[in-house]
Amino acid sequence: MDLMGLESAFIVGGSSGSFVTRRFAINRPERTQGIVFLGSPATLNDKQGVVDIWNSTISRLVDPIDHHFVREFHESTIKQFVPQAFLVTM
Repeated sequence: MDLMGLESAFIVGGSSGSFVTRRFAINRPERTQGIVFLGSPATLNDKQGVVDIWNSTISRLVDPIDHHFVREFHESTIKQFVPQAFLVTM
């Protein structure tokens, strides 16, 4: 938003991205005009696999997050072929 000169915006989050959207709106309400959730769960506490990875890995991450971890995580969530250029962008 800073790079584009946007002081505030509507923030959109799909699926688990809604948690990032919520956190942004909580942390930066002055920059949030509104929020939109697409296919977003209210909580992930009932998903044991998510709870396990949160407890074992994600909750322990500190900035800056290693880009190799991010790439491996993205690749582990992909079911079909995705061009390398897309992964680099992500």
